[in-house]
Amino acid sequence: MLQIEQFRYGDNLAYLLHGPTGAMAIDGGAWQEILAFLEKYKLTLKFVTNTHRHYDHTPGDEHLLKKTTAVYLDCKALQDDEKILLEDEPVVVYRTPGHSMDSVCFHAGNNLITGDTLFNAT
Repeated sequence: MLQIEQFRYGDNLAYLLHGPTGAMAIDGGAWQEILAFLEKYKLTLKFVTNTHRHYDHTPGDEHLLKKTTAVYLDCKALQDDEKILLEDEPVVVYRTPGHSMDSVCFHAGNNLITGDTLFNAT
């Protein structure tokens, strides 16, 4: 089963979905902390993506891509019910336009990463 780590940066959260060897960064603004976690647990970053393309969710993308061999998955190009395989487990994409037209959520196991689709306490 995939695990999830959450990292705060400014007013936002970055997420790292991972199994025993591979990981996927979502809204990776906390790129330094993500890289440190990857190194500490000897994980390979496979994918970098976002819940949407607003500037406050994308500042770590280029850093993560330059420092790893990860593949960028543009949230605008992801399809509803698309399955991204990570460690042979599906991460299901749900298109959730509203906050922005390119908003998506990622469902892995018991976790749903919503980005700004759901605002906590606002």
